[in-house]
Amino acid sequence: MTEQPGTKKTFLHQITQKGHKVFKQKLLSGRCLGCLAPVSGDLPLCDDCKEGLALNHHSCLQCAEPISLLSGQSLSQQWQCGHCQRDAPPFSHTVSPYLYSYPLDRFVSRFKQNRQMIYGRLLGRLMADHLHEHYADKPWQLPDQIVAVPTHRKRRFKRGFNPAALLADEVARKLKRPFNPELCQKITDTPEQHTLSRKERLNNLHGSFRITRRVQDQRIALVDDVMTTGATARVIASMLRDNGASEVCIWTLARTPQPESDL
Repeated sequence: MTEQPGTKKTFLHQITQKGHKVFKQKLLSGRCLGCLAPVSGDLPLCDDCKEGLALNHHSCLQCAEPISLLSGQSLSQQWQCGHCQRDAPPFSHTVSPYLYSYPLDRFVSRFKQNRQMIYGRLLGRLMADHLHEHYADKPWQLPDQIVAVPTHRKRRFKRGFNPAALLADEVARKLKRPFNPELCQKITDTPEQHTLSRKERLNNLHGSFRITRRVQDQRIALVDDVMTTGATARVIASMLRDNGASEVCIWTLARTPQPESDL
């Protein structure tokens, strides 16, 4: 039997890739994912690297857009950015603890683009721990159920998973709130949001989602990894409110500042 050209190379490539992944998992076991220093706890991040993550200290109450304060200036907890004042979003508030900057952006890329699930577990833990602390003194504000920003089945098949759903699952277990992965579905395979302007993002998503479960009089938390313009959150939150949800809040791991061209 004649061997097809490239068959052996492809097979060896698969074996090599699998071996590399196993080796990397072993290498990272018990190590900080930021600097490879040994860690003693179950969070794969050392104290120094955790402290190096940029926190979203001062931000808009509704969309969590970061704001830079002048020396001595204070910020009201009810502060709203110009976008939200001019065009109020259909969600009540956003919890987004980190800024999308180094090294968090590298962790997100390795999770989403390189499919290194060990980074997904780290990001899920960081997000869940922050939300648990955020709601510790106000448990009555916790949602009735949690939903993740969905991906279209074609993109989910290509990547193998939905990053937002994995984060939502970790958060739901930590907060002991129900996570419904089928509540919202992506029914149209639209161009990727990061390639579009703010206005194009809203138009791109029109009619691309559907709500499949009852949300009447319920408080819903919508989970995503990173919020940029908030276009996706606006579209889904609006649909949830139109279907009777009493309140929608947004939970994301990180927030990016608005591009200057959009301000």
